Amino acid sequence: MITNALVQARQLYEDTDGVLVCDKYGYVEFMKWFHDGILSDEVIGMHVTDVYPELDNQTSSIMRVIESGKPRFDERQVIHTCRGELLDIVSSTVPLLAGNEVIGAMTSTIFYEKYRAGKGLPRRQQGDLYTLDDIISQDPIMIALKERCALIANNDSPVLLYGETGTGKELFAQSLHTCSHRAKKPFISQNCAAIPESLLEAIFFGVEKGSFTGAENRKGLFELADGGTLFLDEINSMDISMQAKLLKAIEEQQVRRIGSAKSTSFNARIICAMNKHPAEVLRSGLMRTDLFYRICVVRIDIPPLRDRKPDVMILTDYFINHFNRKMDKSIRGVSALVKMTFQNYDWKGNVRELKNTLEYAFNLCQSSMINMSDLPDILQEDSVYQGCSQENENDLAVNQERAEADEKRRDRFPYDKSLSLTENTACYEREAINRILAKTNNITEAARVLRISRQTLSYKIEKYGLN
Repeated sequence: MITNALVQARQLYEDTDGVLVCDKYGYVEFMKWFHDGILSDEVIGMHVTDVYPELDNQTSSIMRVIESGKPRFDERQVIHTCRGELLDIVSSTVPLLAGNEVIGAMTSTIFYEKYRAGKGLPRRQQGDLYTLDDIISQDPIMIALKERCALIANNDSPVLLYGETGTGKELFAQSLHTCSHRAKKPFISQNCAAIPESLLEAIFFGVEKGSFTGAENRKGLFELADGGTLFLDEINSMDISMQAKLLKAIEEQQVRRIGSAKSTSFNARIICAMNKHPAEVLRSGLMRTDLFYRICVVRIDIPPLRDRKPDVMILTDYFINHFNRKMDKSIRGVSALVKMTFQNYDWKGNVRELKNTLEYAFNLCQSSMINMSDLPDILQEDSVYQGCSQENENDLAVNQERAEADEKRRDRFPYDKSLSLTENTACYEREAINRILAKTNNITEAARVLRISRQTLSYKIEKYGLN
């Protein structure tokens, strides 16, 4: 199985940085990083969710491929290994088959920076535009949204993005653009709440020279976006009278500059965003229903950060890495107390608030770890752990780690209601023995680890067909 997997790995990536092969239960059979200092052989026999503790059966690419039997390509992950190494990687995972049966999965990995350079992603051509790879998340809903964006990117249907302030609406809008056939054309972004009512028409439709004193020929937003994408943020803030003119322009794909008798055609994809729930916007009369249904052909609802708590620490690590480079610092992470505070905080400002919080902490932090005293007052006051002593902080951290480990074990060995307790216990025992045997490759040593006699282990190996 391993030999075939390595051949497939080289086919997936010509310049692979790492290869991981697991059996059908998720236990590592082979792991090789082609760089010194990154874990390899010592994880043989471990479950993949122990190798990467931040992952579970729902967020691990390996486990999802084993479950579905379908390959997954070019998935970016920012994760820690069990030794604490932070990896920013892009992985492709394929199922390993024996006939029609999935007997395992193989992941081929490349470092993200090398991947970007090799792929020549549009962001390099567009300056500072984001791509789908820049959306960092292990949340199943966010992963599904990224997959949906990849599906709709090359279509021209209007898209409505809904999400609270700071959830990343413009990030999604830019990603839809850079993932599409319009990637080399303009991406024009405009916050509708930032335009004075008196200037709306001039900014959207343009101005013809001589239309008023001092007027010069100037293209409007639609003309500027010709061939590319026009992103209208906070469209729910636009004056209701302007919405009718906007609807006409979108439907006809034509605009007439102020002072001109001639219409100009344009070809631009329209992406709009709201920071208020669409139902509330319609109910309150802030938007014309005909315009709403014209721009809401495809709708994407971006969940707030408080609904995807596992992403908080993934994003924290990502931003720490970012600010270390930007500010030339070497901060390793956050204290256990800060971690628990982050995980219990509401993040009403979402990802933007988390990023700003960490930038604030970087300005104050004078050690290798971010502590409570480095955080803004609002987080210190909100924290249920305020005033906690160092000793209590350590106890809290230990208890949290134990709870997370228990939850991971429950996730890895779910109770099968179709089997009896005896049968479930046998399944668990078989996998435990198989894992230790794979790790030790020696019956005597495996018996010692399992704390049973060699004779008993030999009996169970024969019983479960593990020869």
